Amino acid sequence: MQGDENSLAYKDMKDSYYYVATIIYFAIIVAGAIVIPSVDQIFEFIATISVNALGFIFPAVFYFIGHKKFAYNIEG
Repeated sequence: MQGDENSLAYKDMKDSYYYVATIIYFAIIVAGAIVIPSVDQIFEFIATISVNALGFIFPAVFYFIGHKKFAYNIEG
């Protein structure tokens, strides 16, 4: 069943990899919940990333995609 396009990745994965990754992910979440005193800090961090992406990163990416797609109109 490996290599089948319709198969799910977690079904082909070794059980030990899945359990170790799940435990590490859970430990990171618990550590974050212990260390971060307020959910406001998380929202402020996410808002900072989002505002920068909307203001600077997304317009630049859209410009490069549009320029690559429609560059033949400019060059003649």
